Amino acid sequence: MKSNSKDSVAVIIPLYNGAKWIEETIHSVLEQELKPAEIIVVDDNSTDNGCEIVSKYKQITLVKNQGKGSSMARNLGTTLSKSDFVAFLDQDDLWHPSHLRLLRDALLNNPEANSAVAAASSFENETPCYNAGQTGYSYFDPWTRFPFTIGVDGPSLVLVRREVLFDIGLWEEKSTGMGDALLFLKLSAKKALLRLNACTVGKRVHAGSQWIAIRDWGASYLNFRHQVMESALNFRKKTAPDDPLLPAFESRMAALRSLQLLTRAVSEDNRGNIVFYANKMEFQLKHYSEEYMPHVFYCLMGALFPIHDSEKLRIERDRAFIKLLEIWPESAPRTRESLENLIGEKPLVS
Repeated sequence: MKSNSKDSVAVIIPLYNGAKWIEETIHSVLEQELKPAEIIVVDDNSTDNGCEIVSKYKQITLVKNQGKGSSMARNLGTTLSKSDFVAFLDQDDLWHPSHLRLLRDALLNNPEANSAVAAASSFENETPCYNAGQTGYSYFDPWTRFPFTIGVDGPSLVLVRREVLFDIGLWEEKSTGMGDALLFLKLSAKKALLRLNACTVGKRVHAGSQWIAIRDWGASYLNFRHQVMESALNFRKKTAPDDPLLPAFESRMAALRSLQLLTRAVSEDNRGNIVFYANKMEFQLKHYSEEYMPHVFYCLMGALFPIHDSEKLRIERDRAFIKLLEIWPESAPRTRESLENLIGEKPLVS
């Protein structure tokens, strides 16, 4: 499928054993007010009948990923596309009919922006709580939360100018599982993201979600996050070697390392090391505002629980954090207070 029309949009959907959801996902694309010029589904070596379902739709190009991984699949789809803008959609997520139109129009009205993201609503079996009528937008820089959270909840939210994707080197294929976090940091290394107020994405929560499975790694999740954040920071250093914020980012990376070790101590119920690394992290984060602190503990929460952004997560988090407060040293008052304040609050967007 080729597109020569100006301001056209391509939709890229990686598919891996997604037969249970892919038809509903496809329908949410076909029902878009702004019809995509290209819909490319990249089969990532599925073993179910998902490809048979996709092949029924003549307006969809179905190709096979010769390697493995969602980042590689997205790169293949992007390379095959011809449109001016590229949107990514996970096989189990849904879009409101206004999604592509709102994002494309926002980028046309703001030519200095290289990408735009929408808001998302998590859902399990019910219908997503869209709010496509919410107008307006703001600029958002994921680096303000680096390296603990990003503030954009997955690939399904974003529309990117195609040439920009090639400028930043596309998706880093070895970072499948957290490639979206790296992509958003690379996109915003020079320009903040354009973030719409409209909620037009439904993020499906289920046991097979990759973004849940990552957190099933436990402490290994933070090890992988550290590697991905190092890649993002190296990209920023290369892009802007004289950036005055680089030392602050380096100190945050040191705090992330302490969080890794703290997570290990929590899983081992090693009270002495919990106190030690809590004090160490307190020192490394002493220059940052109270608004920044919840993101640190949300990252810890992501390492401890294989669940995400749900009522169940809040209950499990509160139970664990109350227990952790019994150990948290009085000599680390700022992080202790932040931990106390997070109990009972709605989970943050990662």
